[in-house]
Amino acid sequence: MMKLKNTWLKFFSLSIGGLYIAFIFYICLTPTPPQTEIEIPFLDKIAHFLMYFGLIIWFGQIFCTKWMRWWFISFFSMGVLVENLQKLGGVRSFEYEDMISNAIGLTLGLFIVKSPLGELLSKFEDSITHD
Repeated sequence: MMKLKNTWLKFFSLSIGGLYIAFIFYICLTPTPPQTEIEIPFLDKIAHFLMYFGLIIWFGQIFCTKWMRWWFISFFSMGVLVENLQKLGGVRSFEYEDMISNAIGLTLGLFIVKSPLGELLSKFEDSITHD
């Protein structure tokens, strides 16, 4: 069940979510990932955390909280799939630590979704449709 009522906002939000997922696959599977000139320890793990943290929060804004368990499992499985595709590609490396970073991001994001912050998009929708 979706939180959003407005058809265009649903379509727009799901489209952004789909692009977000495509971005994660691209950034994780491209043979030459973006590099920074500054050496930051554990930047790869921070990036994994942030990608999956943002992912669960985005979909948590769109779907009711009762669906979050399904989204959590789906996104965790997506992270496992990405790591295995990296292994199969032979260019990037399979790392359990990346999956752990993904899971931590998903878990902390889930806490945000279940808090009042998980209603921001619904509140925005209400503010633009009831004025």
